[in-house]
Amino acid sequence: MTPELQAFLRLGRELAESRHLSWDLPYDLTTGSIPRDRWWDLSALVNANTGVRVKLSTFATHDASLDAIARFGGGKAAPVMTGEWIELYKAVALQDILVLGNKPSNFGANVGPSFRILAAAAGSLAPHELSSDQVQLGFNAALVASDSAKRASTLKALVTRWFDATGICQHRPLAQYCTAYPGRSELLGQVQKLAVTSRRQTDTKRPAALRSELSQRHFAEKLPSEEALLELIRIVFGERPRTVSDMVRFHQVRILLTTGFRAGELVTLPAATLVSREQETSHARLYGPPAPALALRHFAEKQFAKGRGADLIESLHHVPPLFAPIVKESVAEVLRLTAPMREMLKAQRTAGRLFPEVALDALVPWTEAYSRLSGMMQFSSEPIPDDLKTRYRANYDASVLTEMRDHQRAWASRRPHKQVREYFLRANTALRRPMVRDSRGEFLHLGNRVRTGDIGLYVLGADMESYAATHLPSKTPDMRVSQAGSRALGIEDFLFLYPARALAEEKHDAIVDLDRYFAVQRTERQDLELQLGGSAREGKLFQKYGMDEKSRLLAVNPHAIRHLQNTELFRLGVADTIISKRFNRKSPVQSYSYDHRTLAEHLDEMDPATAKALADADLGPQARRAFDLIRGGKIQGPIVKQFRKVQAAEGDDAAFAYLNAEAGALHVTPYGFCLNSFAASPCLKHLECFNACSHLVRTDSPQEQANLEQLRDRYELHIGRLRERPSAAPMFEVQLRHAEARLEGVRVALRQAPGSAVFPDGDDRSQVLGENVSVG
Repeated sequence: MTPELQAFLRLGRELAESRHLSWDLPYDLTTGSIPRDRWWDLSALVNANTGVRVKLSTFATHDASLDAIARFGGGKAAPVMTGEWIELYKAVALQDILVLGNKPSNFGANVGPSFRILAAAAGSLAPHELSSDQVQLGFNAALVASDSAKRASTLKALVTRWFDATGICQHRPLAQYCTAYPGRSELLGQVQKLAVTSRRQTDTKRPAALRSELSQRHFAEKLPSEEALLELIRIVFGERPRTVSDMVRFHQVRILLTTGFRAGELVTLPAATLVSREQETSHARLYGPPAPALALRHFAEKQFAKGRGADLIESLHHVPPLFAPIVKESVAEVLRLTAPMREMLKAQRTAGRLFPEVALDALVPWTEAYSRLSGMMQFSSEPIPDDLKTRYRANYDASVLTEMRDHQRAWASRRPHKQVREYFLRANTALRRPMVRDSRGEFLHLGNRVRTGDIGLYVLGADMESYAATHLPSKTPDMRVSQAGSRALGIEDFLFLYPARALAEEKHDAIVDLDRYFAVQRTERQDLELQLGGSAREGKLFQKYGMDEKSRLLAVNPHAIRHLQNTELFRLGVADTIISKRFNRKSPVQSYSYDHRTLAEHLDEMDPATAKALADADLGPQARRAFDLIRGGKIQGPIVKQFRKVQAAEGDDAAFAYLNAEAGALHVTPYGFCLNSFAASPCLKHLECFNACSHLVRTDSPQEQANLEQLRDRYELHIGRLRERPSAAPMFEVQLRHAEARLEGVRVALRQAPGSAVFPDGDDRSQVLGENVSVG
């Protein structure tokens, strides 16, 4: 053993002692499993109270790489690390977290698995005896251990940081031997994936080849595919969720689409996330446009300059008015859905128990105990009526759960469900004693001949507590407390909650009794990535709700939504400082890593070096606005045609002078743009633009669309009433024809695309002052 390795292990022991951790951990020699009561809670070491709790629970080698090690190395790999590698493993875990200041999740996801692959490749060799052969074997096994080949890059980083830099090996440097075996086709594709990943990480703004086509993007693979994005939007806005958990996920994805949050920021949204205030009126030229009236309070990630930050950093994300109704509705629906679970968590924290509503010495009917432990609503052999299921799943109204519970109670005493018996038989095996009791509180053995419908069967409240705490660890609510400044937050203070491991809800069309189920969890990043697919081929939501076989294979990386929003904001000309502030970045430079505009869009941005520069200097505010709309193809009409004609014939200066003179001709009406100059020719049909006026141009404003639809509905109602009650009055037919003409104009306007004239061959509804004026 080298002196450096001895010093390294000695520091590891000292760190363990300082944190009151037992260094000599017992473990199973055949599986490597450490007894649950001796696990190291790595998250607790640094008060990391959000995200998945990382624990050191095994000394097994990496299962996914064992076959590859045997195939490449020619010998069977051991399933458990040797004692010397275990010593080093513990020391690396503590130093990575406590000395380097990395997050526990870094060890759990990157360092730990890579270390266990290398230990398996080393076999009987001690860590200080590691050589090039074992490193190359471990690297190649890591290449095929994951679809993305990421495990190989983390193994190389492990060798560089913990074996070469510390000097614990006799032979070094060893990272140079992290190369693929030549001539093996199965490794070629994985090596190419590593090369692409390395290119992204080393320089995100200089791709390997210059773009030769206008439609090419920088790193287009970081954006979601249009097909997958449209399908995801269709699912979360159009499909009916089949489970409570899916309904929570649907609203979670809606908020992701409208905000572009990081996955970690999305899943940690607090329950009190909505921040509303009155829309302030301000002078736009002095103070800029008013801030949106709705914002989301959230906990921003990556806010520390260096080192690790355990506290949650609160920030505000302003929601554009266009998305405000979606966000409000989603937050309100999630709060309604999760209200029973939130109340359960509050009661559990207050009482310090898993079943606070059940006294420890109380005898609970075994069907009710089954429902509280498993979460299943059906505890009798009589199925829940389909009409109740349909009503409940229409909007997951908790009041329908009461009707279901009453229905089940009416049948349970006569015919309890067979699953109830099987559940407690398994519990008896786990406890190694009976769990069910009779009415006197004495243990009752559930033999095959015991007729459970003829006697009263009960479970003691204390037994429910001990069984759930000891034998249902994956269901036990996480009672860690997170710090957000001076505020302490429990799991009940976060927005997105769902019933833990309610697998039967999805697999067997079961109903979860949210009012009584003790197991509640907060959504985590891993669940979001699993549902959308992350970097996998397909996501769970696509598999369940895709409209065809092809759609079920789609996937969207949640972080790709963030890239898409950044790209669109850049494309629309939003300042990089505003984009950086919106996404909680410290420098605008970081935002350009998310810029994936096409070559044509970049050229379009650079094009105004002449025309746009002149426009900035020569045009007034109103004329400048008109120029931007003309340049973007948003408006058409006689003035636009004349502007382009002057520009082509006499140049930019003359065209800008013309636009300055006609700037007052641009008006925004409730039904579109109007290009008539009211100063020169007042409008005789004020706000009757839909009366075949040639000046009306449609835009892409949702409010404009809503105004026209509302006007159409009113005219249809008015015309319907006129036709239902015809009149002999002399002006009745005139009134009817007038209304029908206006209705047809509105319908024509609704059919036009944004940026096009509604009535290109229509009449000029204005008149020039002094013309056609008769003097009596």
